[in-house]
Amino acid sequence: MKKLFVVVLVVVVSAIGQTAKAPQPAKQPTVAATAPQSHVGRYQLFFSPHARADVYLVDTETGLIWKPITINNAKDENFNSPPELWVYQERVDIEREFDLWMAFHKPPAPATTPPQ
Repeated sequence: MKKLFVVVLVVVVSAIGQTAKAPQPAKQPTVAATAPQSHVGRYQLFFSPHARADVYLVDTETGLIWKPITINNAKDENFNSPPELWVYQERVDIEREFDLWMAFHKPPAPATTPPQ
């Protein structure tokens, strides 16, 4: 009789557990099954018509920004001129991001001269 009670109890608990489960969302199709997304226009150049130095390359999907720089103390042997490249620019949109940025970019402590 005790075994029968335990079996019934297990069946009842599992039945309640099955009905209490949240409905499972429908499976999303995998990336391979769908057509590839177009990345046309993902990277865009933005510039100010007033200043040549205000040029930025923006990744429109992630919001990352790069700015072009010229390295004047180096020489590109192929073009006989200083190399130009895009450098990632950190972007701060809200005060909390600025506080986080400041925490990782603290100025170095001033150098101390040992007493003589």
